[in-house]
Amino acid sequence: MSFAPPDEVEVPVPPAAGAAPRPFVHLHLHSEYSLLDGGNRIDRLIARVKQLGMNAVAVTDHGNLFGAMTFYMAAKEAGIKPILGVEAYVAQGKRHDRTYTGSIDGGYHLVLLAENEKGWRNLLYMCSEAYLNGFYYKPRLDRELIEAHHSGLIAICGHLGSEMAYPLVEYVKTNDVAHYRRSFEVAEWHARVFADEGTGPRFFVELQRHVSEQNAINPHLIRIAEELSLPLVATNDAHFLREEDYDAHDTLTCISMGKNKDATDRLRYPPQVYVKSPAEMEATFEGSDEWGRWRDALDNTARIAERCNVEMKFTSHAPVVNVIRPEHPRAYAGEADLTEWFKGFCAGYTLEPYDSAKESLSRETLKEQCDHALRELCEAGFIWRYGPDQINPEPRTLNPEPSRSDLRARLNRELTILADKNISAYFLIVWDFVNWARQRGIPALARGSGVGTMVG
Repeated sequence: MSFAPPDEVEVPVPPAAGAAPRPFVHLHLHSEYSLLDGGNRIDRLIARVKQLGMNAVAVTDHGNLFGAMTFYMAAKEAGIKPILGVEAYVAQGKRHDRTYTGSIDGGYHLVLLAENEKGWRNLLYMCSEAYLNGFYYKPRLDRELIEAHHSGLIAICGHLGSEMAYPLVEYVKTNDVAHYRRSFEVAEWHARVFADEGTGPRFFVELQRHVSEQNAINPHLIRIAEELSLPLVATNDAHFLREEDYDAHDTLTCISMGKNKDATDRLRYPPQVYVKSPAEMEATFEGSDEWGRWRDALDNTARIAERCNVEMKFTSHAPVVNVIRPEHPRAYAGEADLTEWFKGFCAGYTLEPYDSAKESLSRETLKEQCDHALRELCEAGFIWRYGPDQINPEPRTLNPEPSRSDLRARLNRELTILADKNISAYFLIVWDFVNWARQRGIPALARGSGVGTMVG
């Protein structure tokens, strides 16, 4: 499609004063998981969204999905629809290229929202790929990756740091139409890749109203959207919760940059990037020359939120193994060398990977086997560690030293917790490494927090 440079646009009549604000949903928002950049704690964010009467909210942290599960569960519990997304970084060229240019090496910004389960899986894949193979300053995607995994995603073009907005800033400065043409071509590419999959448009031109540079390019963004028949969406790029939290967030950004607050050569966010109410969002844009288009952009936030429906499925990923154990474990029979006896006891137990293609044991059966085997090994280890007189625990006494019943109670408590958490197999797997070495005379120990348990 051809393009035309922007010209004057018709000024619509704003709505009557005092009209009730329409629904608005924050679709560009940063939580505490945008490390040293986002000041919104998940719990307080959800409470604030509910207090403001909004029924949905998105979290789009910088380049990562680290807070997605915490956000999802907190929002669901509060009756708020969670919209899962990310503010991705898109490399100028290939994500594998790490050639320093000094210009946007960390990538352009692009907001991606999961519309359905397929989009959520694509988002998970791309964010992982960005860290594994695209990391240079930032975890970066590229056009090749987006083209292969765009399905089920809604894209919002991004703020001043986006690939679409960046050349428009230069166009405003220089009036060089080549910059306008570049932004137009970027919009065309995104519109083609994020084509309608039967649910509605999937590429939206983002409008914000915080700083003079953004205000200057908004008319050009609107013109490009009209030329390409693209929908608009209004965002507030919320980085902190309330207006009065600005100073605390400003301190956070100073820490991230290693700057003092009185430094003149540092990034300063506009004070308006907080979690605004629907009424505040209308007030932000009301009276602008493009009010009618702003109104549609505000309304589109609720339309997008209605389309985004991802249901996370929580299943256990705890490991399971097949335990090969003796029918009658070797009982203690008064052996003088407890270490040799215990070593022989452990030699009767081996672990094998469970192959679901060849075996048909249920996960519950495997779990019970692991719980039982771990208890048998611990009972034998209890004798080895604390002596044969611990076989039959004595009643609790006032002796300050741990009694047999105290020790037995701790062991039972730990084994119960491990069974309830479905991690008996994990302890057995680590034990298997150590046991294999010790059976061959190789000094070996486990490490990690689990070593602090009596079971360990």
